[in-house]
Order: sequence, then structure tokens, then C-alpha cells
Amino acid sequence: MHQTDRKNEMPNKTFLRLIVFSILLSLSFQVGALEIIVNDSVSHKALPIETVTAIFRGRKKHWKEGKNNITVVLFKGTDKGTKLNRNLCINLLGIGYRGFSQEWKQSIYSIASKKPIYVDSRQEMIKIVSSTPGAIGFIDLPTEGDGYHVLQID
Repeated sequence: MHQTDRKNEMPNKTFLRLIVFSILLSLSFQVGALEIIVNDSVSHKALPIETVTAIFRGRKKHWKEGKNNITVVLFKGTDKGTKLNRNLCINLLGIGYRGFSQEWKQSIYSIASKKPIYVDSRQEMIKIVSSTPGAIGFIDLPTEGDGYHVLQID
């Protein structure tokens, strides 16, 4: 291949990568339509993505210094639950599901960390989050209800 051919090829590869990235980004917003929900005892209406990520990854354990322990609610490993958990991991947390599971195991066994609560269904997710002070979870369809509110991500 001549030097001039390589020069012509480089912009094409860059352009192609840009197109693929754009398509994947738009798909992730469509597929990743999750709503983060929190118990009404949580005063926050919005949080930065870094804080939400730290919470779901087990790195942030309190809403306020020493008060309101955070209870993370996740779906059990059923087909739909695994898909929702993977969606959360990939589209919000930026980590693979396996890595996410490993982080929780290490967090639980290495420090005094509260185990997540696992639920079977969307209805159970809403019920647990709305009845557990300090709880945070996620659902795939936006909804409003008593005892919880949607947490916006900054």
C-alpha cells in the first residue's frame, strides 16, 4: 500500500468510528431508559452521575454524614432481572455486569457494607424502595407513586 493510500484511508476509518460511536450512543439512550428511584426520606431530587455511580457500586454508603444509610435495591438474576441489572451497569455505571457483581462481593466481605436487597419484579422494587428509608433502586418504566420519587441525574 502506498503512503498516499494510507493517508486517504485514515480519515475514512476515523469517520467510520465516529458514525459507529454515534449509533451506539443513540442506542444506549433508547435501550438504557432506566429511572433511578429513591425513598421519600431522601431529600435529594438530583445528583451527579458520579455520586449515583458510587452509590450503586457500593462506594457511598450514607446520604448524609452518618445519617440515613443507603440501601441499594437490585433485581435478582432472573432473565428480565439480569437484563435490567446489565442495562444499569452498562448504560449508567459504565461497568460490565460481572465486574459489578465482583465489586459488590468484595465490598460486602472486605468492609462493613450493607448487602443489597434483591427483588423479583418491578412492583417489588417499588414496594421495597418506597417502604425502606434511604433506599435507592431503578425501574425500566417511569412512574410516580407514594413513598418514593424519581432521582434526576445531573
